[in-house]
Amino acid sequence: MGFFPSESFATILPEIIDSDMTIEELFIINHDLIIEKDVTVNILGFLDVKGLESNTTPPDGWAGPIDGNLINHGIIENKGTITVNTEFVNYGTLNNLGTISIACDAVFRNEGTIYGNDILVCDEQFVDATICSQYDDVRLEYSINDGKVLEMCKDSLSPDVIVSVYSEIDNRLTIEIPKKLVYAVDQDCNSQEVIVLIDDEEHFVMVENTPSSRIFTLDLFPGEHVIEFLGTFTLGDDVHQYCGEIYGYDSQFLSPKKQIENGRFSTSVRCNDGLELILKYDDSPACVTLETKQKLIQRGWVENSGTSMFCNHIGL
Repeated sequence: MGFFPSESFATILPEIIDSDMTIEELFIINHDLIIEKDVTVNILGFLDVKGLESNTTPPDGWAGPIDGNLINHGIIENKGTITVNTEFVNYGTLNNLGTISIACDAVFRNEGTIYGNDILVCDEQFVDATICSQYDDVRLEYSINDGKVLEMCKDSLSPDVIVSVYSEIDNRLTIEIPKKLVYAVDQDCNSQEVIVLIDDEEHFVMVENTPSSRIFTLDLFPGEHVIEFLGTFTLGDDVHQYCGEIYGYDSQFLSPKKQIENGRFSTSVRCNDGLELILKYDDSPACVTLETKQKLIQRGWVENSGTSMFCNHIGL
């Protein structure tokens, strides 16, 4: 396999390594070097990947750097020296037992696994910070063609899920998120819309509701994107004090006893649709049907006084 500098502006196809090999010395100029999946490349000597900077204007009017990129989908075992002057993207496994140096104006992106020695980017140690480094990882069902989901995580302090995705083309991502992870309710436990941000901008997305989840469908442009699914709940009373099923079901409240245990006042207990709040003889709340409430009033066991109903003789 030979690689030679080129002064031509014609399209140069990438060099592809599709079988295990050992490199002792290799120069990639004005090329892309792609290492296929499950292929192991042992680098014992020097691998130089650089773009060709041009100050002349080709016939189509374009001028500038012509990149030669190192893209790893397989396994790189480096015991020598790798110098990258353009872009190095690692989707696979990189075991660095030698030296890897990324130029200051180059790009290094890791979406795989790195072992061994530190990688130097502009002479400083590369720190592989991710969007999920401060959150809890989650596993969600999804589908995407010609792309991949890079990370999925959950904010432990709020009902939010964050997903990063890489797409090679105009694409569509479908992802299913349980309502127990991302919920949106108002102060009456009524379901609200989940806010979806793509690269910090709010987007309209298609949403299909199931009893326990929401299925989101998003259109994506090529490239890497950060998608945030933001749940909401009204400030003030904590919805967890009285909302039972807050995962998309309207007005499903905890039992009166549970609401009291969570700190609500008897007169503030919420009842599910079709039920009315009454207070028993000991001022403890109960939720009954309207028919039952009217019978209690007729018998003088409950006083009809607006939202405060007093039951003097029975325990419900």
